Amino acid sequence: MDELEIEVFFRGDCIQRVPVKAQTLSIGRSVTNDLVLGGRMVSKVHATLVFEGETLVVTDLQSADGTFVKGERVKTARVSLGDELHIGPYALKVVAKKSLPPGSDAKPAEAQSIDAFRSVVEGLTRLTGLFGVADLQVVLESLLDHTMKLFRGARGSVVLVEEGRLSPVLVQHGETSELAERFSRTVCQRAVAGLTPLLLIDSGDQALLDDIESLKRIKPVLVLAIPLTDGGPALGVLYLESSHLISQALKAQPQLLSEIAVLGGRALKAALDRRQLVTERERWQWLANTLAEDIDLARTSSSSVMQQVLDLVGRAASEDVTVLIRGESGTGKDVTAQTIHRRSDRKNRPFVAVNCGAIPRDLMEAELFGYEPGAFTGAMTQKLGRLELAQGGTLLFDELADLPKDLQVKLLRVFETRVFERLGGRTSIRFDVRIVAATNQNLEIAVARGDFREDLYHRVNVVTIWLPPLRERREDLEPLINQMLLSANRRFKRKLHGIEPAALDAMHAYHWPGNIRELRNVIDRAFIIESGDRLTMASLPFRGASTHRHPKHVGSAETAAMPILPLEEYLDRQERDYVRLVLDRVGGNVTQAARLLRLTRTALHRKLRVLGLRRNLDAFEEGEDS
Repeated sequence: MDELEIEVFFRGDCIQRVPVKAQTLSIGRSVTNDLVLGGRMVSKVHATLVFEGETLVVTDLQSADGTFVKGERVKTARVSLGDELHIGPYALKVVAKKSLPPGSDAKPAEAQSIDAFRSVVEGLTRLTGLFGVADLQVVLESLLDHTMKLFRGARGSVVLVEEGRLSPVLVQHGETSELAERFSRTVCQRAVAGLTPLLLIDSGDQALLDDIESLKRIKPVLVLAIPLTDGGPALGVLYLESSHLISQALKAQPQLLSEIAVLGGRALKAALDRRQLVTERERWQWLANTLAEDIDLARTSSSSVMQQVLDLVGRAASEDVTVLIRGESGTGKDVTAQTIHRRSDRKNRPFVAVNCGAIPRDLMEAELFGYEPGAFTGAMTQKLGRLELAQGGTLLFDELADLPKDLQVKLLRVFETRVFERLGGRTSIRFDVRIVAATNQNLEIAVARGDFREDLYHRVNVVTIWLPPLRERREDLEPLINQMLLSANRRFKRKLHGIEPAALDAMHAYHWPGNIRELRNVIDRAFIIESGDRLTMASLPFRGASTHRHPKHVGSAETAAMPILPLEEYLDRQERDYVRLVLDRVGGNVTQAARLLRLTRTALHRKLRVLGLRRNLDAFEEGEDS
């Protein structure tokens, strides 16, 4: 059978041709589909096409506005090649892929190149309209890359514009010399001021570019600056330099530069609105430089439980108090600590972390306080400790419960006096550091067992932030996946633009015992296993494993298999689970739990007996709040 392609028509014009590369194709508004169509009349997953020889089967997936063949709404229909089917405002036709016969007149190579570039621009334009696209910066990188190929550019950049001023380079292609980070601000400012593409061509005498200081040493013969705008002021500039003259065919294409301007403007606007490019626009802090490893807490926390956490993070950050961050392993305690630092007045000073469980016990004191030459065997030079390195900034004690007992005593004194000495030194050093601690262990039980000093516990437990496990904030799963894809696209130097619906459903259903850390490992694994451009079921390590089905993703078959309980028994189970959760959060302290549940202490004791939870507290020596 000949190669096939799907022609997509909108208001009579063919706007897209998609090669058929699989026997089954999904169609819908979500970016996870094989053929993505925008618009309110298109459902997220609207229909499927199954190819069977010279015919195909169209199946509507219970879409809101239906799928039509020959004017009739269908659930399933068999159509032939060349027949039209209609979805929303679009007409789709499957045809044999067109190819030029031998000896036929073909377009000149330059015209073919321009047509191919315009096709790329159209495809990228459609991509920027999709809310599910995980990585809009990839759109800008692709646009810059194709523009450089068309104009044979030696180097190029996309530069953001903030209130009429140019920021540092956002994305860049081309030469990696010491000049690669530079661009002509004069040319970019002219393009921004005029809101029109600026193409400067010098045939060799350099007279045109002589007044631009930054170009004298490079001496390009072509400089192009395209303001990227979404209808208002310029949001950015696409800038490139070339040592080649362009053809007359390109000179006759002024509309092409305007199309680039609009496309880049749309991509920038969408990315800025979703805060995918900058975390704090007023400070021009680039996501491209800060997303290598860490999740941005603000952009990945849309659930109600995490909004409460964010509110507390903001209030704690504004005051210079000690913060204790608690939660299961992998819930993002280190990221929360960094968020507190970035939102505090200490944001321009160092953020230093020390993992109390990873550093050998006999080296921990030297790591924290530093040492002088001769302090111990092998101490040949002076070394600054973590306390000193964090001067003026924030020091995170990760896995605080793993601190050795003898060091807990020394730290308590240091926290109280804000003075310490290097090992082997006699000079007292005063330090100004904001202390943040994190642990996944129950400190109250550790105190009761004598493993953790009670006075140190009260010293660090000034403001406590509880981080919920991922299974309790499933609304945040998709934003987390998108941001991890965004980060991994840069680390792995390849692109995964989205996730298939079946894989997303499986990830929603999974219990995530390893929380966000486990999710990151699953995403990284996909970049090794996947051969396509989306994350699929094939890369998930927990297929067939025990999962915890979220109500949103429980199908009718599963619902039918669930036992039906009397309402009172169901509510009792829900109440028992919630009370147990609150008790876990406060380390079994009934007084604190009663305060959170708005009950008297006596009423909570009575409820614990009724719910059969009283025995869970036997291992804990309950104490009143101090």
